[in-house]
Order: sequence, then C-alpha cells, then structure tokens
Amino acid sequence: MTTPRRVLIVDDDELDRMLLAEAIKSCEPATIVAHAVNGDEALIAVRSFDPTVIVLDINMPGMDGFEVLGRLKSDPATKQIPVTMFSSSSQKSDIDRSVALEASGYINKPGNLSEYRSVALKVIGF
Repeated sequence: MTTPRRVLIVDDDELDRMLLAEAIKSCEPATIVAHAVNGDEALIAVRSFDPTVIVLDINMPGMDGFEVLGRLKSDPATKQIPVTMFSSSSQKSDIDRSVALEASGYINKPGNLSEYRSVALKVIGF
C-alpha cells in the first residue's frame, strides 16, 4: 500500500482553498489535504502536517507567497518539498521570480469551476 499524498493549500481566499481541495479529493480520494490562510500559518503547518506537496498563493496579507517560498527553500528540512505557486497573476515577472526561488511549478488560478479538476491533476502529479 502506498502512502497517501499530503497536500498543503496556502491561500487567503477560502473559496479557492475549498474548490481546489475538493477537486484534489475527487481526483485522488486518498489524498490528505490541509489548509493555511497566510504565510505564518503555512510555515507552522509545514512542520506539523509534513506535506508531500504545497500549493502556495502569491498574494496574501502579511507574508506573501514569495517570502514563504524563500523561507521553505532556504531551510534544509523543507527544501525538498515541491511547491507549486498558485496565482491569479500571469505576469512573467511573477513566474520568473517563482522559478528563481525554486518553485516546482506555477499554475494560474482557474477562471471557472470546471478548470479546478485540471489544476488538481497537475498538483497531484497526473
């Protein structure tokens, strides 16, 4: 039996968190999903939840996703966790900055409900 994926979704928008979590669970029911609403919560959750992948919004109050990503990638204990940036921005500068900070991927937030399934499949590796 394989160990279920553990996905941490970090986003200050409750609807985005819930829709993505439901899409992930519909694609891979064994996946365990946890949520954080800001950067501080994310850094705490990484330690207690031990995610196999993190989906991280860029624009959040307080610590933004870039700062969270930088902290995760500078810490030997969390450096190897794949982090997919999840943003409504499609600006090249945001994508380039994500790559420079060692994000494993960059996904634009879906414009409608049906697109969350394709995002979920990318997140869980299908």
